[in-house]
Amino acid sequence: MHRSNARTALALSLTLSLAACGGDEPEATAPADVTPVAAKAPEATTSTAPFATVALPPQIPPAVSAYERGRESLTSVTSLHLELEYTSAASATQYLTGGRNGTSYTYNVRSVPQPDRVADGSWVMHSGRHFQQVGEIWNKEINTPGSIVVYLKAIGLLPLAESELEPASGAVDNAGGATCQQRSVDLKKLPATAKYFRKLGACVDESAGLIVKLDGETVSGERFVATISDYGKPVDVPQVNEQVKAWYDQYPRK
Repeated sequence: MHRSNARTALALSLTLSLAACGGDEPEATAPADVTPVAAKAPEATTSTAPFATVALPPQIPPAVSAYERGRESLTSVTSLHLELEYTSAASATQYLTGGRNGTSYTYNVRSVPQPDRVADGSWVMHSGRHFQQVGEIWNKEINTPGSIVVYLKAIGLLPLAESELEPASGAVDNAGGATCQQRSVDLKKLPATAKYFRKLGACVDESAGLIVKLDGETVSGERFVATISDYGKPVDVPQVNEQVKAWYDQYPRK
């Protein structure tokens, strides 16, 4: 009886000890207290996209000289008046007076010391074709006066830029009552012009920005001096009633 009570007491003591120490399974622990941290905003960066456009400073147009303004007016102005003295390689002289309206010319030619029945008289140029007046009829001519041919060639070959002129020499001239600065074409820079002209020059009214005189000499020995005036003043170009010649009149026997 005594031994049985002892065993019971021992068992009870072990049970109490295990209860005090806890079971085999670990106790669940509370999660640590974590303070939330706000996400960091990305730093602002400058775009370096390869196709980003860059604003360029405004371009300043190059300076335009009095010669360049005059060269432009020579062909762009609505109308102008023209007086020209032309000497052929054979020393025959033609005096031409007339003007331009738009792209058409009207002019009169007089030859000295002997009249020239082919060149003398009233002429009109329309669309690059020359017509000579015979009575009330305007005949389309193949052999146009040398004076107008050389003048139109000079207009076509006169350079647009002042950089293609020789340096200004300071020579001052007068044409049609206007004082002008004489300028010469630098033929070394213009091979196409040098094939036709031995000399070519323009006299520029610096204050008005107009070319008031042209002069030159061709490689074949023709010379001309043209005075240009009354820019913008109307020029009356006659209407042409074209008369077509028979072939034997267009190519007369010499």
